[in-house]
Amino acid sequence: MVGREAQHGILEYFVHFFKNARIASRLAVLAYFAVVLITPVYGRPGETSFTQLSSAILIAVLVAVQVIAIAVLAVFNRKIPGDLRRAARRVFAMIAVPFILFLLSSIIVVPMASNLHLFLQLLVSVAMIVPLILVIIVLVESVIRTPFARGGARLSMGLALVTIALIIYTFGTLYFINGLIVDSGGQSVDFAEALYASGLAFTSLGFTDLAPIGPGKPLAVFESVAGYVTIALITTILVRIALTVGSPGSGDNDTD
Repeated sequence: MVGREAQHGILEYFVHFFKNARIASRLAVLAYFAVVLITPVYGRPGETSFTQLSSAILIAVLVAVQVIAIAVLAVFNRKIPGDLRRAARRVFAMIAVPFILFLLSSIIVVPMASNLHLFLQLLVSVAMIVPLILVIIVLVESVIRTPFARGGARLSMGLALVTIALIIYTFGTLYFINGLIVDSGGQSVDFAEALYASGLAFTSLGFTDLAPIGPGKPLAVFESVAGYVTIALITTILVRIALTVGSPGSGDNDTD
């Protein structure tokens, strides 16, 4: 029964997708998840060289990537096996719903925005972190499921570490794009320093010469809470794995 349950996860859906989809479809979905890699080239917030036009171009690229990914998954899901349909619907909703809200907010709010550059920064950050959040959901679900699979202990440890790294990356992206972290001189920091500040907040080690400003303050508090919860959850799961692997007859459970 455990093995049957594991077949319905989001991770299994993506495994099925990348095994059976066409190469062009795989590249389109990979591009959707890879958009976060352009975060470091966004430029230091507030620099005059990064204009509203460049922000608009970047948003157009992000929108195009997401539209293609949604279309690819919609076509692929029409022929999905029955045991993966629920996961397919979840994945599609996680991608399509934020995108629709993204478009609606752009159409409604942009014409009324008093500070267009600030709003464009917010749109860029939202478009970039949605793929990251989806990956984190997949990883968390996988960490929970894999203890019951063969080799689950080693796999879960790797997934847990990747999950923590991506959470830090997600908050670092938000801090950087929106200029929510400043140094001791009050200047916006680069992406590497934003990641450093995110790591400090996640692990609750505190900030040194870096400090959050404006909305970054409650965001840093939220990240600290998320860090406590995530680390506690992963620690509990890994302890459970260790007890399961070390218990007599644990190897027989994989074949049931």
